[in-house]
Amino acid sequence: MERFLSRCAEYIYNRHYGNLKDVCLIFPNRRSGVFFNAYLQKQLTKPAIGPHITTVNEFISSFTTLHQAEKLILISELYTIFKKHTHSTETFDEFYFWGEVLLSDFNDIDHYLASAKDLFTNVSDLKEIEQLFDYLTDAQREVIALFWGNLAKSGKKAHQEKFLLTWQKLWPIYNDFRQQLQKKGLAYTGMIYRQVVEDSKSQVPDLKFKAYYVIGLNALNACEKAIFKAMDKQAVFLWDYDDMYVNDPEHESGAFLRHNLKTFPAPSDFKLNTSNYSLKKNFRIVAVPSIYGQAQEIPRFLKQHSNEFKNEFDNCAIILADESMLFPVLGAIPDEIEAINVTMGYPVKNSVVYGFLLLLMNLLKNRRVNNEGKEVVYHRFVTDVLNHQLMANVSDESCRKYLDDIKK
Repeated sequence: MERFLSRCAEYIYNRHYGNLKDVCLIFPNRRSGVFFNAYLQKQLTKPAIGPHITTVNEFISSFTTLHQAEKLILISELYTIFKKHTHSTETFDEFYFWGEVLLSDFNDIDHYLASAKDLFTNVSDLKEIEQLFDYLTDAQREVIALFWGNLAKSGKKAHQEKFLLTWQKLWPIYNDFRQQLQKKGLAYTGMIYRQVVEDSKSQVPDLKFKAYYVIGLNALNACEKAIFKAMDKQAVFLWDYDDMYVNDPEHESGAFLRHNLKTFPAPSDFKLNTSNYSLKKNFRIVAVPSIYGQAQEIPRFLKQHSNEFKNEFDNCAIILADESMLFPVLGAIPDEIEAINVTMGYPVKNSVVYGFLLLLMNLLKNRRVNNEGKEVVYHRFVTDVLNHQLMANVSDESCRKYLDDIKK
């Protein structure tokens, strides 16, 4: 089967083999760039300075001085603004979940260049819809009318009153939040995208490379579309798709790509086999009762099919249904397989450090003051911490003796 990134590497090399350093490649993520580099190396016959590889997020962020802040910092700033406008008595811990929801909503508003002021308007009179939202389609105005109409007919209950009060505050919260971040030179992703789009209306982005390739993207938001249009003819778009779902107008999976292929068509000389879905495939189902049993099935499968894989980096993929299986699977990979590429995250709650911190928190929370005014704690909380595997390399002989004395 032809690899999309392999074909991209061949195409770009043939067009720019003498000046690859003047080319910028924009991928949806870093992993794609890593694999592209591996394919490009197979094309090279002599040393060369490779193209600049970046992600779409890094590329757009390069046009602004705003720094993308960590989620915890953003929610902390949002908490301060939220309390200012709502006079809420919620603690930060209680607010954190709602802060994530609000941050996600604000991010979507900016990504799709929506008007936050219109979005958070409380339409008390349904006739206002036609005046305030004249740019919407009839179907969109009907949905808004239905929502606010149902709310008005049902009567104002306590939770509805709270909803309306919060809704009315969202526009000033959104506005103040953005202003506060702007002062500190911080931003969330959507805010960065929106600023770049608004700046590009007055001046064309400073494009430092002679050629840009946008490779393997799918669902483009409104900001990305506006920025790519502003790049005019300097950007070349290479799409990865299958005819089975793109050529079928009723197939939802091809909706975004059908639009992308019309708006940003690929070059006519970029030929790619786009009928892989119809190729014959072999499936073998093995019933295994446990997670560890599933992991132990991997080495047997790799041994049976070793001739097919030939130690190529792109000939075998192990896809996990549960991220907690990562470490059992890594332990099951045979020693003869020298290099593997792990492209998934691992939840902190499943880590050794997380468990150790929970034990420390239990110890601290369960301290008591005895009749003599000294702090004491139940022995089990102490022994759990000292027996933890992270303590194995740092505990000395006195610690082990202390544990033995407690057991006795």
